[in-house]
Amino acid sequence: MIRTLLMILWGAAAFAQSALMPPLAGLIRDAENRLRPVFGVAGSYTAGDARMEGVSSLAFHGRGGLAKTADSVWVLDEHGRAVERLDAPAGEALFAFGPDGAPAFIYYRETSEIETFRGSRRTLELPGVAAIGSDGSGKAQVLFVQDGRLWLASLSEDATPGPFVPVSPDEFASPPPALLPAGGVVSFVSGRELVLMHGTSVRRLELPGVCVRLEQMSEDGLILRLETGPALAVRGVAGEAVRIYRLPEAKP
Repeated sequence: MIRTLLMILWGAAAFAQSALMPPLAGLIRDAENRLRPVFGVAGSYTAGDARMEGVSSLAFHGRGGLAKTADSVWVLDEHGRAVERLDAPAGEALFAFGPDGAPAFIYYRETSEIETFRGSRRTLELPGVAAIGSDGSGKAQVLFVQDGRLWLASLSEDATPGPFVPVSPDEFASPPPALLPAGGVVSFVSGRELVLMHGTSVRRLELPGVCVRLEQMSEDGLILRLETGPALAVRGVAGEAVRIYRLPEAKP
């Protein structure tokens, strides 16, 4: 009976402790390329302790995520914990999730290969790839720069691009920081503006500096890393009320 009572008390204490912890808002890659959780709610964020070193690429959907290190892709659970390691080429990667939040595609910049998650890997014959996504029907999408313009194309099973669809009249000398998160939103940086395109809706949000990195923090949140100053969190990218918040600098 004493053992049963102790187990009940331990369970109650664990529940109380979890209830006091702030909610996980997402995951970020800090300025030192360390993976960190972000806790709290919009406007009141706290960066947690580093969980992984040497992260070159990161994307988190809310139900899970992917992190790239030197020779690995790490599969993350909904709490941002690494649960599986996959072999991968060196260099940075781009990630795409399906409508259900599950990893769908990986693009390896160093080898110009696109991979169906846990599936086949094929060479992608497109220049200037900025971001990849999933169209919701199992096909990969690619956002890329060609002839100074930004284009979108869907890929066939053998990675052959379909018709090129113009995305923006803005001019680009190189692929801008960009994302194609699930939900049909096209996000990219043009000059000192964050451009959010959803259907016929186009929003341009002025940034306080030059953005050098754009990554998916959560299902509806983005992280912008500027050349100088704190990172910015963008929430509600698919809705009507888009907000930008400064993230507090993480402790070493």
